[in-house]
Formats: sequence, structure tokens, C-alpha cells
Amino acid sequence: MARQDGVHDKLIEAAYDLLVSEGPSALTVRRIASEAGMSTMNVYSRFGDKDGIVEQLFMRGYVILAEMLETARQSGDPATGLRQTAFALREFALQNVSMYRLMFLGAVPDYVPSDLAQGYGERAVAEEAKTFEHCMDLGLIRRLDPRICALTQWATAHGVISLELSSLSYLPIDWAAAFEAAIDNLYRGFAP
Repeated sequence: MARQDGVHDKLIEAAYDLLVSEGPSALTVRRIASEAGMSTMNVYSRFGDKDGIVEQLFMRGYVILAEMLETARQSGDPATGLRQTAFALREFALQNVSMYRLMFLGAVPDYVPSDLAQGYGERAVAEEAKTFEHCMDLGLIRRLDPRICALTQWATAHGVISLELSSLSYLPIDWAAAFEAAIDNLYRGFAP
């Protein structure tokens, strides 16, 4: 685990700024250190290498996403809140394109999240599954495997989001309407 102090935070912010402004190819130890006004030794001593910083960004993305999903879950009745989590995922993606690509589209070649980092994603899916199970208990959606439901919702959302963010975005499609239609159709399949 990276040693956390002011230098740590400054390096993470520099890496985040590079990721957002120039994309994942800008995430080199030299560039991150330079952007933070430090030597590369600061990166190596706190993170081991570039992947150590990428890991911190990956986990930071899940913290931001978890907050957005939790806010969405609380927007109305349980079924509405659950449905809104899909829209929160799209909002996260559109507001944090580089972070989304890092977390879900393998934007940093050869980066493999550690077990610790993967746990952030697993917790997000587990929270979604608990919400599905709660809705099932209330009879709002039919009884299915809640984890499969959570993954199906994420897969549907990620599919449309990925197309929207890809080179297919040039197509004359109202991506917000396409996303809503996909989620609506999914929920028709969950109906009791």
C-alpha cells in the first residue's frame, strides 16, 4: 500500500490531471513526477512503479462511483432507486471518461488490478445485488439471482456506454434515449 502524505496526494493529483487532460498514455513515472514538480524517486518510493499510481486512480474511481450509486439508490422508492443506479453509471462515465476507460475498458495496457483494487469493484456489484434482493423481497421485481441481475444491469449499461464513448459515437443516435430504452427493456424482463 502506498505511503500516504502530502507528496503522495500531490503525485496522485498530478497523475489524475494527466489522465484527464492527455489520456492514459501520459501516465509515465517521469511525466507524473514532472507534473508534480518532484523527482521520479518520489514515485518509486511511494508507489513502486507506474502501476502503483494507476492502482490508486482505479480505486479512487470506484470510490467516486460508489458515492454516485448510493445517491441514486436513495432517489425514490427502492425500484426507482435501483433503476437510477444505471443512469448514475452513465453519468459517471460521461463526467469521468478517462477514469471510466481506466476502470472498465483496459485503457492502461498491461495494468492488472490487484486483489485489493478488484475488491472495490466487487463491493460495488455486491451493493447492487443487495438492492436487487431487497426489491425482490418487496415483490417489485421477480425472484432471480440478485448477483446475476446486478451484473446484467451493469453489462447492459456498460454496453451502451462503451458504444457511446467509442468511435461509434459519430452515428446519428440519441445516446441518452438509447440508454434509457436499453434500461427500460431490461426492467421489463425483471417485472414480477
